[in-house]
Amino acid sequence: QALRFEHNIDYIYNIGVVYNYKGLYSDALSYFEKCLTIEDEHYNSIANIAVIYLKKNMPSEAKFYFRKALNIKPDDEQNIYMLAALEGNQEKFKAAPPSYITDLFDQYANTFEQHLEKILQYKAPKIIYETLVKFNDIENCKNLDICDVGCGTGLMAEELKQHSKKLIGVDLSSKMLEKASVKKLYTDLVESDISVYLSQHKLEFDYIIAADVVPYFGDISVLLQSVFGALKNEGYFVFSIEQCFKTNYQLQTNGRFKHSREYIKSLSNENMFNLKACTERSTRKEGNNEIPCLIFVLQKQIASSIT
Repeated sequence: QALRFEHNIDYIYNIGVVYNYKGLYSDALSYFEKCLTIEDEHYNSIANIAVIYLKKNMPSEAKFYFRKALNIKPDDEQNIYMLAALEGNQEKFKAAPPSYITDLFDQYANTFEQHLEKILQYKAPKIIYETLVKFNDIENCKNLDICDVGCGTGLMAEELKQHSKKLIGVDLSSKMLEKASVKKLYTDLVESDISVYLSQHKLEFDYIIAADVVPYFGDISVLLQSVFGALKNEGYFVFSIEQCFKTNYQLQTNGRFKHSREYIKSLSNENMFNLKACTERSTRKEGNNEIPCLIFVLQKQIASSIT
């Protein structure tokens, strides 16, 4: 109705945003491109176009628009990060910037579960739970204090709720937490950087679970230290990674990191964890390809066992 009365760039842009939130990327692209015919350096349209081309697996086009966005805002960390990922320049970043994660998942929240289930065939919560049943006999555990870091919309909580006395969900995205709150599975939901949150809660949890979270970190040494401090003695850290084979970790063009089995094992030992299990299971697909993944179960060493 607004467009009938005025050819206004804000109206056009906001329609593009709505289509983007709905996951209708071609429609969104047409409106953002229309904005550029009115204002050729309309930053928000350019930034959105770059991300859409990334989602459509068109890296050359994505790089062009990320560079164009950086010409307008040279210090924008999110665009610097994605351009580094597309160009294979991982030296600049040890993890994805918090602002990138927040914006990504705020935009993703409305279509998150549908996209995971129908497109990515995501099964990390199910596989992590099966691993806990196999190696930790969690089926017979009740009244556990559990922290679900990077909890998203609460898919992991659906598996863990029955075993918990306290179940805390932590995430940077307020939109994801809104979706999780509707399910009423958590004792509490906290909007926070996970390392910061864990560093403030010493010796509190029997289990810390990170389903599809570590791929947004490259160097995970700080994360492991904060996990160690937040776990009770002999508590467990259970998480999934995407696997690489030639380096400790590698930033991919999609903005996610892969890690090597040997890197995780080495850091676990340095940070006083016992490796209880490491299973190779794909937790998601990209296109028709299963992504090589590993599920790790690490147990915090008790003080008397540390030499």
